[in-house]
Amino acid sequence: MIRVKRKVIPPTVSCRWQTPPDESGRGVIELTTQRVGPTLYIVQRIPTDPTVAVQAVTFTNQSNGEKYHVARTVEGHWSCTCAAFTFQHEHLRHACKHCTAAAAIVWPKRELKYVEDTCI
Repeated sequence: MIRVKRKVIPPTVSCRWQTPPDESGRGVIELTTQRVGPTLYIVQRIPTDPTVAVQAVTFTNQSNGEKYHVARTVEGHWSCTCAAFTFQHEHLRHACKHCTAAAAIVWPKRELKYVEDTCI
């Protein structure tokens, strides 16, 4: 059997706040990808150990309740608990839509690059 590798392109993500974050760091964003379309997520900042992560947030899918944890480590690496991140990082060195959204609107002053050393 011959296996053909398909080229996987990192997600093109558009995101915007539906409800801006309140004092507790909780808000709602809409993430839109070409493959999935728009999805609403509750975004909640979560406490972190400052020796491990700069900041962390939980993305909770409003339609199915699935939770994904995104963190930016003190070394500047990105991490997410979703399956797409696990696969894309291990095989393609791409970030997932949750990391992309965190870089774009949760931590807008941070820069997200699709290179090997930005993901852990």
